[in-house]
Amino acid sequence: MPASPACRPRSGLAVAALAALLWLPAGAAQTTPEPPPACLEAAAALRAYERQAGVNELPFVHIQARVAELGCARRETFDDPVWFERTVTLFVQTFTAQGGDWPATVAACAAADMTQLLCVDRMVARHIAGDLPPALRVTGCGTPGDWGRVGALIVEAAYREGWIWGVGAEVGVPWQRDLVRAACLRGEAAPAGPA
Repeated sequence: MPASPACRPRSGLAVAALAALLWLPAGAAQTTPEPPPACLEAAAALRAYERQAGVNELPFVHIQARVAELGCARRETFDDPVWFERTVTLFVQTFTAQGGDWPATVAACAAADMTQLLCVDRMVARHIAGDLPPALRVTGCGTPGDWGRVGALIVEAAYREGWIWGVGAEVGVPWQRDLVRAACLRGEAAPAGPA
């Protein structure tokens, strides 16, 4: 027997809305999605920067975006997830805005005699010495566990880019980061690193 006109859905949209409501688990309420965490916004800013990056910069940009993405996905494992999100956001902002001496670093990476490996090495040193200390002055030094978690994320993200980048992250990055954290814990400005 056909449905009476009063029981027939008026449009496909009404059917879709009704179906969506019926699929909600018992007791679930409809909610407005939360804005993305700040670490995902930082990753998105880095992914947007990729379009303008030179070929020598790309491994650095990919690794930084992956660190933000991985950390965001695992933020509940941090002792202080808010510390991670605030630090990674501040850490990325100066680079993506090309503030400070980033334009000179990026220009050097575009030089004809520059290799990708040397460019990334310079960018990492600049990033740690130039962007990390001001971020830590705002957010604090982080717990030893969180500092180690970020270090592990850097290594994982670098290996995903390629073995040469992973080895560099395991060997070259920790001592540079640890100098900055030691200065933070002493309440001092970070020591000048290579530019």
